Order: sequence, then structure tokens, then C-alpha cells
Amino acid sequence: MKTSISTIVICCTFAFSALVVSAQTYQPLAPLPIISEGGEVTIATFLPGIYKLAVGAASVIAVVIIILAGFKYMTSEGGKSEARQSIKNALTGLLMLLGSYLLLYTINPELLKLKLDFGRGGPGQVDFVAIAKANGNFSGFTPELVTQIEDAQRLYNDLMRQGRVEEANEVYFNAVTDSNFQKAMNLAGGDEREQTLARDSMATMNRLFNERIENLYEEGQFDEAASLEARQIYNDRTFKHQSKELLIAEGLGSGVYDARSARQEVIRMQSEAEQTYVHLNERDPAAAAVYKRETDARIERLSATIGSIQSSR
Repeated sequence: MKTSISTIVICCTFAFSALVVSAQTYQPLAPLPIISEGGEVTIATFLPGIYKLAVGAASVIAVVIIILAGFKYMTSEGGKSEARQSIKNALTGLLMLLGSYLLLYTINPELLKLKLDFGRGGPGQVDFVAIAKANGNFSGFTPELVTQIEDAQRLYNDLMRQGRVEEANEVYFNAVTDSNFQKAMNLAGGDEREQTLARDSMATMNRLFNERIENLYEEGQFDEAASLEARQIYNDRTFKHQSKELLIAEGLGSGVYDARSARQEVIRMQSEAEQTYVHLNERDPAAAAVYKRETDARIERLSATIGSIQSSR
């Protein structure tokens, strides 16, 4: 009974330890053959690498034993039986060692990959559409956007099945942030309820961006963090300008804005856009160029609308 309890405790301890360390990455002081080649390793890559090294080392040892036993068989008169038994044992061990590996590889190569991503979302465990829609609300989700998210879901599942966890997590991050941004853009300028949903979606997007950017800075990946900051700034300012454009256009039509007050709003928008362009250009010149082109077109549309109203009056 005590032995059984001890075994259970040991197994639970190992499982918990695996859960804790599976997310950790390590930078070896020296390259480990087969395992890291000088890059970062995790427990999920370290243990299979150790197994491969052990198979290689055991194979070499078995060959050495066979050679020594063969030499003993040829040179010794009284030790031939013992030499034959050594050769037999070495061959049996070698066949068992390689046979188990080949058997598993023949059945499914994925069986040889150690996966310790417990509770962090595996194939079919992450519903992108449900997460992105937030609170189960379908507002703002066009059929095209749902199709885009479902495609990302399939890619995520395929990557997880292949053990490519980091790539799968990147697909997940992009799918959820992009879908929340697109949802907010679709709802911008709607009624009060839709505007609340749009702001909630942008808040979710910004929270995910902030968490990822903070992690990248902590890991010393400054270029990646700056690129992600540029993407966040672009999304955030584009949503605000889209909302403002629709609000001004609606206000001009309903009489809430006259031409003078609308033009003042456009001037403020243009000033904000110029400051945003500077921040974007420091981080991602390509994103800054796209932002400037879109903002110029937005201001041009509003100016044309204001001009047409002035001329009609």
C-alpha cells in the first residue's frame, strides 16, 4: 500500500513539474548535439534529444561490445561460449533499441514528439470564433470575417498536431487581434449599443497587444516589439478616425454639425494623424505610409462632403 501511494505521489510530482517547466525556454552554455544546435531549448525538445543521443550512444556501445566479443572469440580457446553470448546479447539489445524507434516511427512519427502543452489549447480546444465574438455576440461579424477566422482555426489545429506550438500561438494571436479590430471597424458609427461593442473589441485587442509587447521587451526582442507597437498604433488610430469620420458625416446630414464645426473636427483629426504618423514611422515606415495614405483619403472625403454642403446652402 505504501509503495503504491509513493508511486502515485512520484508520478503526480513529475506531471506537475513537467507542466511548470514545459513553458520555460533555456539557452545552453554550449551547443547540445541533436538537441539545440546552440538555440533555445525547452523540456519538450530536450528530452527527445536526450533519447536520440542515448540511442546513438547505446548503438556505439553495442558495436564495441560485438567487436570485443568477436576478438575474444577468435583468440580465446575457453571463452568462445561466453563471447557468443555477449555478441547475442549485444545484437538483441541493439535490435530492441532500434526496433522500438522504427516501430513508433512507422505507426506515426508524431508519437516520437514530446508534447507538454497541458491546458494551453490543443487541436479543437480553442474556438477562435467564440473568443473573437466576445460574449457570444454576432454583431459586426460579416460572413467573410467568420470565414477568415475559421481558416485560421484550421491552420492553428494543423500546427498543433505537428507540434509547432509557437507558430500555432502566433496564428491564434493574429486571428483574435485582427478579428476584434475588424469587428470594431464594422461597428464603428453604429448605434450606442454597437459602439459599446466596438469599444469592447478594441479593448480586448489592445490588452492582447500590450501583453505580447511587454513579453517581447522582457525577452529582449526589441525589433519585434516595435513592429507590434506599430501595428497596435495603426489599428487603434484607424478605428478612432473611422468612428470620427462616420460621426462627422452623420452629424452634417442631421444638422448636429455645421460646416464650420465639422471643419474644425477635421483639422483636429489631421493634427492627430500627423503626430501618429511620426510615431509609426519610427517603428515601421511601411505601416506609416499606409496609414498616411488612408488618413489623407479620409480627410479628403470629409472635406469634399463639407464643401458640397456649403455649396448647397
